[in-house]
Amino acid sequence: MPIISKNKPYSFIKNLEFYTIKRIKDMGSHPSQDHLNELLELFKQDLSIDLKREIASSIGRQLDDDIIYNFLKQEAFKEHYMEVVYQFLRTALYKSKDMRFAKLCDDLLQHYQ
Repeated sequence: MPIISKNKPYSFIKNLEFYTIKRIKDMGSHPSQDHLNELLELFKQDLSIDLKREIASSIGRQLDDDIIYNFLKQEAFKEHYMEVVYQFLRTALYKSKDMRFAKLCDDLLQHYQ
């Protein structure tokens, strides 16, 4: 399984009430390696569908396409709510100038047809 994050997991994520949709959107609006790592760790948590959807969207707004691609490839075909899968597809479409993401779009569309 490919490594998604280049850094150690964010073990400090304990107070999940801190993470609101607004906070997660802000993280997406201000891309950084720290935000990306935090979002990746948050995605693993048992959270509401609204938060998961926004986390997936904010991951897609980050700058490290290699990590984003590996995340999508690893998560997009697992059992997730369709609202989350739509965010995966939106990210892949947005980044589809990169052939990896274009192929992933095709694979997602075929898989969920």
